[in-house]
Amino acid sequence: MQLRSYLKDATTIVKMYERRKRRLVRLPPVPDPRPGARIGPPDYVGIGVQKAGTTWWSHLLSQHPQNESLPKELRYFQVGWNADFTDKEIDRYHRYFPRSSGTVAGEWTPNYITQPWAIERLKRAAPNATLLVLLRDPLARLRSGLRHYAFHIPGPLEMEYVYKNIDAGLYSRQLDYVQQHFSREQIFLLQFEKCLSNPEGEIARTYERLGLDPDFRPNGILDRVNEGRGTPVPLSGDFELAMRELYLPDAARLASEWPEIDLSLWPNVASKQPRSESRLR
Repeated sequence: MQLRSYLKDATTIVKMYERRKRRLVRLPPVPDPRPGARIGPPDYVGIGVQKAGTTWWSHLLSQHPQNESLPKELRYFQVGWNADFTDKEIDRYHRYFPRSSGTVAGEWTPNYITQPWAIERLKRAAPNATLLVLLRDPLARLRSGLRHYAFHIPGPLEMEYVYKNIDAGLYSRQLDYVQQHFSREQIFLLQFEKCLSNPEGEIARTYERLGLDPDFRPNGILDRVNEGRGTPVPLSGDFELAMRELYLPDAARLASEWPEIDLSLWPNVASKQPRSESRLR
């Protein structure tokens, strides 16, 4: 029995190591330059947020015939995060975005917004880019994020991932830092719940912001892309209530400073409720 238990534990450890090894950031090869292609900083970069429909929205963007963007999650600024960021790295980043005349190119890495060094380096590499930020009810996003990590990493969910996912929902604080490097006019904010209720209108608005023909209609606009897998992580009422109280002031400030955010679409943080509440919507 002890040997069987040991082998089971050893197998779990090996699987955990292999899964984490596969999750290491590896940059794709730099595309070969095409004759006549223009190479330079991306026209747009999606910087956030994880588990808020960014795969879906990036897929709809990629269908536009005037868009020559990369597949989602280049994660360029996560590689060499602790090394000096030189002109050589900036030039290499630019070479990921060849495009023809009359088209745009960009990328979407939803963790950039939570990585201060990534925002600072992005400013140096693409100072004029439009930044796309897709936000979701922070408590709903937290549940989805924990489910994501629980599915991909076997064993008990480590506090490292719990902290990471809690912090990812403090949108106002993250946008404060982004605005230290980029102007407010460069930031295009989207709300996941609005995209769900009016995908045609919101994608047309996104196309128009990027200088693309807003009348183009992508295929499968209602198709679910990268839907969450695995069993939801059970959260106690006390934990959810604590998270709600953490997110309330940040969400309220976000809505006051960014009028495009409709706080009524985020019932978990739409208003203050009594501390004795035991269940959350």
